Amino acid sequence: ALEALRHWIRGAGAPRRLQKYLFWAAAAIAGLPFVTEELRLHLGSSAGVIDAGLCTIIDILDEDIEGEYSLSGVDLGAETDLSTLYGIVVETMRAHAGAPEISGRGSHCIGLLSPLVPPPTL
Repeated sequence: ALEALRHWIRGAGAPRRLQKYLFWAAAAIAGLPFVTEELRLHLGSSAGVIDAGLCTIIDILDEDIEGEYSLSGVDLGAETDLSTLYGIVVETMRAHAGAPEISGRGSHCIGLLSPLVPPPTL
């Protein structure tokens, strides 16, 4: 199932809403390391793919999200993975500086990741 989701995410033309569902489903299976990998691959891609990845990070890390959309409890990866993800989120915000949804969600992700990343990394 994960390979099929990865294929859809990497394929061109999936509507924005579908991208979000694809990222969410893949993260439910493989956790945050999957999101990190896909964001790295799509760094310069369309804002829709990046937005889907950032929304998924929020669904995983935000403790205020409850119910069926919460992805709390999925694999977060190692501390070094979180440091890498922090850097990738910053890079997505730079690459898509003109997209307000990326700036807003990226900032939210930075706020959620900051307590989890060791200080020398920041």
